[in-house]
Amino acid sequence: MNKYCLTAGLLFLCISLIGGCTNKNPLGAVKVTGIVTLDGKPVTWASITFHPKSEKLPVASGRTNENGAFVLTPVGGVGGEGALAGDYRISMTRSTLTEKEMYHVGGSSIGVSSNENNMPKYVPRKDFFPEKYTKPETSGFEVSVVKGQKNHFEFHCISQ
Repeated sequence: MNKYCLTAGLLFLCISLIGGCTNKNPLGAVKVTGIVTLDGKPVTWASITFHPKSEKLPVASGRTNENGAFVLTPVGGVGGEGALAGDYRISMTRSTLTEKEMYHVGGSSIGVSSNENNMPKYVPRKDFFPEKYTKPETSGFEVSVVKGQKNHFEFHCISQ
């Protein structure tokens, strides 16, 4: 009988340890989804950032897909999919340049710096969004992420 109790105890311990190692949401993040539009059209490949009003919360961010939809992930990937419950200000950015245009990669002589390494010259990007949406203080978007509720937010931006 002792042999069976020992085996059952070890089995229980192993299952408990494995269960603890697979927790993908140790901080209790809440799933946050949404859509970003500009002038009624979905904005593809934009970065959206939720800036917490409380210093105790981490920043959460995501990227829109081809339909303008996003799912957030806390910065650093800690806490699972979503954001921690709390109040946030929102900012969003998207470059109007492609990666090739930003760095002039591909042998274009106009974008290559004159150094001996022939490294690409960086070109500052211009943002797709009007400037007000690129800063959490001026975007006009604030949300509350609430545990136990559907946290789906739509951000409808307009050109000026």
